[in-house]
Amino acid sequence: MMGLVEEKLRNSANAGPALDLRNRAFTLFMRAYEEVRRSIVYLRWHEGDAAEIGPSLYPRPGVTALPKRTSSLASGVVDNGNSSGQGPYPTQKL
Repeated sequence: MMGLVEEKLRNSANAGPALDLRNRAFTLFMRAYEEVRRSIVYLRWHEGDAAEIGPSLYPRPGVTALPKRTSSLASGVVDNGNSSGQGPYPTQKL
């Protein structure tokens, strides 16, 4: 679909300004999205679920899915999927 839009813009007389505007809008969107992701990581650091809330829009080669992290409210420990059931950071009950 994007290929058709690009082809149409290239063939039109106003292709330069339209392509420039589209590129600027995309850059602005990506910068804003990355700032939001940084704030999510800051706020959800101890929970470890920032990637689930605000996933990256850039694909990582060779990675099909992120490992799931679950928390246990009874033990107060975050489970990072290792065999012992103990997460890297103990959590405090508030």
